[in-house]
Amino acid sequence: MRFEPGSKMADLLEKVTRIAQNEYEKVQSMPPHQKEKILRMIMGIAVANLLYAVLGFYVLFSISATLACAYVLVKLRVDAILERGLITYLPEETQKKLLERSLFDMLCDTWFIPRFSLIVKAIMRPFFVAINPEEAAYQLDDLPEATKRLFLQKV
Repeated sequence: MRFEPGSKMADLLEKVTRIAQNEYEKVQSMPPHQKEKILRMIMGIAVANLLYAVLGFYVLFSISATLACAYVLVKLRVDAILERGLITYLPEETQKKLLERSLFDMLCDTWFIPRFSLIVKAIMRPFFVAINPEEAAYQLDDLPEATKRLFLQKV
């Protein structure tokens, strides 16, 4: 649509175009994290407006209050767990087992057959514990003699 030069609509369109160009230049000069923050805020407002139009104020307020309370409760629980440690919430017997044995050993015991768990431990332990090559070869002493020869044999 074209407006005659000098008309009120043409002047208004020119002002709006100038404002839009200035705002665009401001946005382009912003750091990325600030752009992301503004976009998140606009998206939140758009979602809130959509929910308000679909659900109504009282339903939206009730859902928001419920979610806010749930968030605070979960945050309080997570903070308590981080402060005391996750292990304090486990049964005492499990706590003792975790303090006596490594998690890697327990996983090997439960997931693999006993002979295979020895092989996995001997092969994988050097990747989890910083040891030199001689100590890594010493780890193979836990294996049966035939299996040990299989791993130490040059191909």
